[in-house]
Amino acid sequence: MKHIIIQIESVMRYPPTLSLLKILSSIGHEVLLCSSEISEEVTEWCKKENINLRDIGCSYSPKNSAVQKMIKIPKINKRLKKLLDSEYDSDSLIWVMTSISLKYIGNTLYNRNYIMYMYELSQEIRYYPKFRYPRVDLDKLFGNAKAVIECEYNRAHIAKAWFGLEKLPYVVPNKPYMDRLPARMEITDPLCAKIMNEIKDKTIIIYQGIIDPERPLEPFIEAVDSLGENYALVIMSGDSERLKGKTKSNTYLLPFVSPPHHLEITSWANIGILTYTPVRGETTSPLNAVYCAPNKIFEYAMFGIPMIGNDIPGLTTEFARSSIGVSFKRFDKDDIITAIETIMENYDSLKKYSFEYYSKTDNKETFLKILDEMEKI
Repeated sequence: MKHIIIQIESVMRYPPTLSLLKILSSIGHEVLLCSSEISEEVTEWCKKENINLRDIGCSYSPKNSAVQKMIKIPKINKRLKKLLDSEYDSDSLIWVMTSISLKYIGNTLYNRNYIMYMYELSQEIRYYPKFRYPRVDLDKLFGNAKAVIECEYNRAHIAKAWFGLEKLPYVVPNKPYMDRLPARMEITDPLCAKIMNEIKDKTIIIYQGIIDPERPLEPFIEAVDSLGENYALVIMSGDSERLKGKTKSNTYLLPFVSPPHHLEITSWANIGILTYTPVRGETTSPLNAVYCAPNKIFEYAMFGIPMIGNDIPGLTTEFARSSIGVSFKRFDKDDIITAIETIMENYDSLKKYSFEYYSKTDNKETFLKILDEMEKI
């Protein structure tokens, strides 16, 4: 079988896409990645994993103006159609990754075999965020897909209800496809290595990911500051400038580090932060945060790192079921401090269960099941 993966954005910012590509390649299938963001890093990674590349040839940025998008959307759509006309055959399966990619698909997918693999929970996708119309016909795209994949159980049921699906979408957790890595790995980024070496004797609490209103960090900064100099808060993100003027003396800002090298820094942490609060007016549904399904859960669990998070179903339910972390009720300094102290008091058991949590999930087996069922359709 030939797999055609369409992701407009760079795959290096999406660990679940990297995992899918590796799994499909590992089972001996032909894999073709089609993207608008093919850097030297992407090229080298794909060469190493035996994955073919096709450059759509028109760069994309979410910061493009409405006029730029008006020009680029039909241009990228035309190139995608031409690419699929030449690459797709009866033994092909198209994988559509991310909601952004859906903007550029148009009717290119219809009458072809494709899977919708959604990382975010979006009830609607607008071409221009300020205007409700035109928008992507999600009912038709979801309805005509051979399969739909969501990364969390509740999200699967929500998508089924929203788009009137007959079958519940498959659930594939955002677990990286790799063997367990050791603690305190060698860090290749010189700046990150220098900072982490300076704080190696402290209790390191880490946040990794984007910084936006949906992921408040200021209460964590205040809480760790109150815990004193024996604690260090590490924030690894490409959006660190948003915290300018809000950090404390034991807050350390690290730049975005491309996967999987970001795990080198993660391996030095003692506690991992997960923070999600629903925000209205964003491009995704507020339910996206309520039923979060972060790959960070598995990245922390890989190293046996206990987690701290706010009280939402996507975190509290998982923490209670698997004993991998502690949640707090309010985004309040004192509540966060209490949760951190609870983690430290129960550290060994939380660490043990985090290791077990990582080991029990097998996404390769799930993908093999999906592909087997695709062949029977």
